[in-house]
Amino acid sequence: MFPFVRITILGLPLFIWIYILAASVYAGLTWPVFLRRGFTWLQVLWMMIAAVLLAIVGGKLFALVDGWYYYIRNPDELLEIGGHGWNGVFTMVTLGMGMVFLLWKKKVLRHLDTLVLYAPLGISIGRIGCLITADGDYGTATTLPWGMTFKYGYFPTQIPVHPTPIYEMLVMIPLFIVLRTKVFDRLADGWTLTIYLAVYAVERFAIELIRWNRVLALGMTEAQWLCIIYLIAAVAIATRLLRRRTGTGTGTGAGTGTGTGTEAEAETETGKMAVAQS
Repeated sequence: MFPFVRITILGLPLFIWIYILAASVYAGLTWPVFLRRGFTWLQVLWMMIAAVLLAIVGGKLFALVDGWYYYIRNPDELLEIGGHGWNGVFTMVTLGMGMVFLLWKKKVLRHLDTLVLYAPLGISIGRIGCLITADGDYGTATTLPWGMTFKYGYFPTQIPVHPTPIYEMLVMIPLFIVLRTKVFDRLADGWTLTIYLAVYAVERFAIELIRWNRVLALGMTEAQWLCIIYLIAAVAIATRLLRRRTGTGTGTGAGTGTGTGTEAEAETETGKMAVAQS
């Protein structure tokens, strides 16, 4: 099986257009949510521009750490549009946007929930690009009947290997569906972020066991180390939320991550719920 497509549109390979599609779908879904929550058009536009810049820097930075030996031999490719790691994109965008929400005195956990809500869908669309272009995200050799060969890929192999992009899609799509259920609408701010971090960390750590990635330290890859950090962050956030639920952390900022938040946001959300229920 050879799922490799060499198509160039306006000078860009097809997989780049698929990544642009994933980013566009993600932006199109999150933009209206932030507008409904009291953000201005200018603020949302600034957020999107900042997120793109953070994604480019974070993706390249983490790709450089993971593949420094490759970029030493090919320094010109540091400026290429490709070569971005999702973990770098996610980490930089999440941290950067969290700082923005703090500076704007917004409810950090609530809005980070929104950012990660559509992340599984974006990952799934992006993995289609990884799969059809065979950019090296496939796994180790396998004798399983669904093993794939990538004879003409950017990183070709004629040995059947695990189609790990498909494995990730089989986890991320159900996760997206679950996070979109009404159950999460009734949970405190921060639980969507927590569940995403925990599920993604476990899924990606397991996937790395059957992928051709360089070991960074102590027998684990860069992605696996990041997954450990994600899981620790998920446990820390969950612990904080559970303590607040039992009454050990009350106050105006409970569940927001800021301690202040914007009162207009809360009033707007409450009003909408009342209208919806009437």
